[in-house]
Amino acid sequence: MPIENIPKSSWIFTLLLEELIVNISFCNDIVVKYPNLIFDSSDFTSLQESALVSLLKRDDLQMKENSTLPIDLGDWTKENFLTLKTTLQHCLPHIRYFHFTNIEIYYRIRPYQKILDIQLWEDINQHIWIDCKTATYSTKSITCKFELILHGNRDLAPQKFWKICHGHACTIVVAKVKGIDEIIEGYNPLTRDDSNIEF
Repeated sequence: MPIENIPKSSWIFTLLLEELIVNISFCNDIVVKYPNLIFDSSDFTSLQESALVSLLKRDDLQMKENSTLPIDLGDWTKENFLTLKTTLQHCLPHIRYFHFTNIEIYYRIRPYQKILDIQLWEDINQHIWIDCKTATYSTKSITCKFELILHGNRDLAPQKFWKICHGHACTIVVAKVKGIDEIIEGYNPLTRDDSNIEF
């Protein structure tokens, strides 16, 4: 009997659905550790879009952001860009653009800026101006203006963080991990928005 003919209230349907979810999760767990099994496969182009999107959504996908699209687009027409944008519309929001270096952005993403939303391209451009020097800056050569908007300690509640940071763009967060004295940091070029955060 085809699965679509099994009544949704049936225990068989429930069992099949649970088994399917477990298997999908198991397969995704393998693929995020070994993404080349999928992305380097000759059958990659036959992968269902929903499967690709579910992989791209994973934060633990152990794959460097990469673009193998052609760089010379001199012969491309508006229709070529529109076709590409339509084809990739569900994948584009899940690309980690801010993991690319400035050089990669310039040579690999900039030629395709026509397929990106205007706001996303502006955010990517803003990212380019925060350079990734490995040398220490002199206090006399800092070109960015920094403003402390929140200073907290171990008792800092997430609600307070979101309330104070709401509406700020281009934010840097620095935190010390309790117990191991590790310092972690992050940069977000987008405007922080707490309207979708539930406390």
